Amino acid sequence: MTPAQVDSAWNQVQVNFHECPTCQRIVCLSDFDTQSGFCQEDSPRSQQITEARSAQAGAALKGFASPFGLGEAIDKAKQAAKEPSKRAAATLACCPKDGTTASVGTKFSPECGSPMIQPSIDRCPNCVPRPGVLNSARTAAQRSSALRLPPSIQSAGPRPKALVSAPNAGIK
Repeated sequence: MTPAQVDSAWNQVQVNFHECPTCQRIVCLSDFDTQSGFCQEDSPRSQQITEARSAQAGAALKGFASPFGLGEAIDKAKQAAKEPSKRAAATLACCPKDGTTASVGTKFSPECGSPMIQPSIDRCPNCVPRPGVLNSARTAAQRSSALRLPPSIQSAGPRPKALVSAPNAGIK
């Protein structure tokens, strides 16, 4: 093709494409977010777009499954899929001003610089406490008795030093 033919062909199909101002890629309309003016990878609304696509795909799947009596199974799967996302959102630090989320331990919002609100961590009552943290349910007497040696070992005299074994110790 000559350059004139390429230009002519581009002018005919150009209405079906947009150029992303961030990455400079030319993408088709389905991969371009017209509200933000960016490709979907660079769009600030990428999370919303992903959620909308998921809802659309779920509705289409439910439409195909309903005639076969599988609509209820799809609803149960949909509810089960929402649970981990709710738990994941509860484990992220959140900015009170703009709602930005970040990993736990992030002290300031990467967007506005405000102090982040850290999630509360609920511990199972049966879980072992972290090292160095005393379990309030145990009394001081229980803690001290757990550290005492039996009388037979206390009166046994000095303890031998720990033996350090070499890889080939005792092998000739």
